[in-house]
Amino acid sequence: MASKCRTCLPIITIFCIFLQVVTPQSCELTKEEFKTKRIEAVRQQILNKLGLRDAPLNVVPDVVPEDVIGLYNQTKQLLNEKGTNEKCPAADDDDDNYATEVIRCEQETNWPLPDDPYAIPKQEAGYSSFIQFDLTPLDDIDAGALTGAEIRLYQIPNTRATTSSQKVELYQLRPSADPDETWGHLLDITSINPSSGGWITFDVTSVVQNWKRYPEDNKGVELTVHCPGFKFDTKDEKLVHHDVEKLQIVIAGTPKQDELTISPDDGGPGRGDIPVDESYEGKEPYLLAFTRADRKSVV
Repeated sequence: MASKCRTCLPIITIFCIFLQVVTPQSCELTKEEFKTKRIEAVRQQILNKLGLRDAPLNVVPDVVPEDVIGLYNQTKQLLNEKGTNEKCPAADDDDDNYATEVIRCEQETNWPLPDDPYAIPKQEAGYSSFIQFDLTPLDDIDAGALTGAEIRLYQIPNTRATTSSQKVELYQLRPSADPDETWGHLLDITSINPSSGGWITFDVTSVVQNWKRYPEDNKGVELTVHCPGFKFDTKDEKLVHHDVEKLQIVIAGTPKQDELTISPDDGGPGRGDIPVDESYEGKEPYLLAFTRADRKSVV
């Protein structure tokens, strides 16, 4: 009997560790964690702007060398003198004025791929919407020439929403060393009323610049709830374990649209709550890129 107990002990220990890893409490979002997520989003935007995938590993020296300090002071002095002596540009001086060209990139069809081990389970469970864009129109544009980029999503009013406000997160997806894994960098976190409708815009300037520098990193974006599989109480900032939270924000041109617009009688999963005469064709997700008309990179 004692031998059997000793044999079961490692199994029990592993089981307890497993419970500790997947326990719902680890998915709670406190105010401090919300602040941390915001900082991480800003951090990733800075890395994208610098053209870096990850933060550099080299450590800053404890003491800055004297020659570096001298060079900094000299440069600062020259810039101050230049700013003092430089006259204000004339009203008709348009040397620094450039026309802006707007380029539209459409949503990739058949995305995510049917065998995607990360996206498909979350999409089928109703936790996330995945979107990727065809960046072919940006082929001859350098990353440095991009002055702005926006993702535009058309929200369909969810007539079956169970909440007036849902906290959602937008992630930039990237591949990892393991082909079965996907990394996500938080881009934005916001609260949206699922019953509302209209266009939603996210600034993704640094993300598109990153995709231009590293095309292999373009795995699209994910719109998801904070705690897939659990209900998050936005009022008390607590997790409700007996309820399951799914993404209630319905975006035109994504599989979630079918949940509302196609009834079972027509072979769809939804109730057909959206009037049949109201079409969302042409309101699929798209990306707008803004670039200098001369398309010259500005360093």
